[in-house]
Amino acid sequence: MENTLDIESNNITHQVIVKGRNNCDPTICCIKFIIVLLIVIFGLPLVLCDIYFGFADKTCVKENARIVSITLQDYLVVSGISSGLFGFGLLILVIFFDDFDYEKTGICFRLGIILTSVFSFGWNITGGIIFWQHIDNSLCSNTVYNYMYTSLIIKYLAQGFGVSSIIKKN
Repeated sequence: MENTLDIESNNITHQVIVKGRNNCDPTICCIKFIIVLLIVIFGLPLVLCDIYFGFADKTCVKENARIVSITLQDYLVVSGISSGLFGFGLLILVIFFDDFDYEKTGICFRLGIILTSVFSFGWNITGGIIFWQHIDNSLCSNTVYNYMYTSLIIKYLAQGFGVSSIIKKN
């Protein structure tokens, strides 16, 4: 939005265009703050733990799955990085785009969300199959076992809520 400001200098009036960020409506700012807080509180621990256990654990994450050539380490690292990038994209979208025109960018936005959701859903199913079926998870430390079990359930529930919200919008 442009505001004009008249400046008088030497009896000549110049018109200066001042471009700046509009003041945020308090309700919108509060909603944005809550969304950012939720993304950070719920997303960041999963991202950091996925990456940490993928690189630091030596008990079972490097064990080859019997059928597929993906290890639990591969699953955790890719899950952590892809979730981190998706979360970072959401944060950028929420924080920096005040006037997000959903009508103009709706197709690209929906396509991006759908492709990301399909990849995440498939990747989390792959992680579940590897963890529960194709490796000897009794070799995992209690910490890794409990984290994998809990994080997979949380990811499945989050994706279920995400898919149901997409279906309700259509």
